[in-house]
Amino acid sequence: LMEKFFKYKNKNLHIDGVRIQRLVKLTGTPVYVYSARRIISKIESYKKGLEGYNHIICYALKANSNNVIVRLVSKSGCGADITSGGELYRALEGGVSPSKIVYAGVGKTAEEMRYALRSGILMFNLESLPEAVLLNSVARSMGKKARVAVRINPDVDARTHKKITTGRSGTKFGIPISEAVEFYRRLIHLKNLDISGIHSHIGSQITSSAPFVEAARKIKNLIGEIEKKDITIKYVDLGGGLGISYRPTDNPPSPERFVKDVLKVFSSREDKKRTYIFEPGRSIVGDSSCLVSSVIYVKKVLGK
Repeated sequence: LMEKFFKYKNKNLHIDGVRIQRLVKLTGTPVYVYSARRIISKIESYKKGLEGYNHIICYALKANSNNVIVRLVSKSGCGADITSGGELYRALEGGVSPSKIVYAGVGKTAEEMRYALRSGILMFNLESLPEAVLLNSVARSMGKKARVAVRINPDVDARTHKKITTGRSGTKFGIPISEAVEFYRRLIHLKNLDISGIHSHIGSQITSSAPFVEAARKIKNLIGEIEKKDITIKYVDLGGGLGISYRPTDNPPSPERFVKDVLKVFSSREDKKRTYIFEPGRSIVGDSSCLVSSVIYVKKVLGK
């Protein structure tokens, strides 16, 4: 598949049909070169998997917040997954509609909350009770209601590197699934919060659908328990984390296959009434570019 976008012709590398040497004359080196066609093809693959569902693809700016990339994904219909006021600024500058922006992260400040509320973002993903209390206070002071989801830690082994696993019990991210129903119940008393969603993100560079499917099943069961408390879950945010191939042995599913595998869990008539959010980042841009550099000197020392 890569050869459709990165191709050698007469020993000269071309990206999207453009010869690298031609670009280097304009830019110099080092320079990152991105395949716009490959990025768009990844987004289209996500869209195919989501057919038949109300959905928003929220590109994770943490993967690459280059303004040109953000503009490209925005023009392709994506929203944004952000984790800071700075990323919110970049998303808006890149043309992302505020109504497609979800705000994650464990350390949102009052200033960042105000900025997001003024901007009219879609939803905050809550990580803790102190955060919920502060957001409620900020929203009240502005005469607004903040739409929120709760990030759930489903205690699922993502089968990836331990430093990028976020869905196991004991990590700093999210609310333990065993405490989730009680957490939602406590939010009811915070009157300037609009409790509308549920969120799960179990890690990154995950090369199998199985951990995502396991997490989705747990989230689906939890939704049933939450809605018994007269809370309606309109948005189901299933996060991101699909990996890319770094080695020949890596064999991640396509975005389309991955999404279809996960959404099989949500196939009932009631499920189809909800809006599903995915937050891809690495899987869209991670294998869509190359770094072009030049040899300046060749130094030989002690046989090397």
